[in-house]
Amino acid sequence: MGVELGHWSTTGWQELFSVQVLSVFIRSAVMATIVGLVCLSVGTPLAIVSYFSGKRNAAILVSIACVPLLLNSLLISYGWNTLFYELKDIIPDVMRGDGAVVAGMSSMYLPYYVLTYYSALSSIDRGQVLAARTLGDNVWMCARRVLIPLSYSGMLVGYAIVVLPAFAEFVIPYLMGDNKQYVTGTYVYYLLNTGKNWPLATAIIFTVSLLMAGFVWLVSARMRTFHDL
Repeated sequence: MGVELGHWSTTGWQELFSVQVLSVFIRSAVMATIVGLVCLSVGTPLAIVSYFSGKRNAAILVSIACVPLLLNSLLISYGWNTLFYELKDIIPDVMRGDGAVVAGMSSMYLPYYVLTYYSALSSIDRGQVLAARTLGDNVWMCARRVLIPLSYSGMLVGYAIVVLPAFAEFVIPYLMGDNKQYVTGTYVYYLLNTGKNWPLATAIIFTVSLLMAGFVWLVSARMRTFHDL
C-alpha cells in the first residue's frame, strides 16, 4: 500500500485489529513482561543488598549496576551479539533471537529498576529495620517482612519504568532479534520504510501511546490504593 497524501482514510484503524498486528502486540507484551520480571528478580536482591551494605558500599554497588547507562543501546546490542557469537557452540538456541533480545533489553533497563527501587528503600525509616533485627530477623527475613512490604510502590514503579520502554523498543530487537518475527518497534519501522503503510503505522503509534498512558494510570491508581492502606 502506498502513501496517499491529502486523503483521509480509516484503513489504518481497520487494519489495526488484524491478526498480524494483534500478534505483534501480544509478542511485544510477552517480551516486555519477561524483561520486567528479569529486572525485578535481579534488581530487587541487588537493591536490598545495597541497602544493608551501608551508604559507602551501597554507592559502589549501585554505581556498578548503573554502568550500562554509560553505554547506548547500539553498543549493548553489538556487545551481546559478539558474546553470543563467541559462545555459539555452548549456549542453547533459545539464547539466540528472542533470548538474545530479552538479555539485551534486561541489561539495558536493569539500572533504571535498581535506581528506582533503591530510592524507595532509602526512604524507609531504618528504625523499623533495626527493630526487626533486634527481634531476631536476619537480613532476608527483615527484607521479606519489612522492606518489601514498605517499598512495594517503588517496586511497582520500577517495573513500569522497565516494561513501558521495553514494549516499544526498536534498536535491540532490530539488531539482535529475528527480523522475521516483529515486535512493535521493528514492525512500525517496517511499515514506515518497506511497507509504506503510514496510516497503519500512525494508528499503531497512537494506540501504543494510549496503552502506555493507561498502564501508567493503573500503576498510579494501585499506588494510591497502597498508600491508603
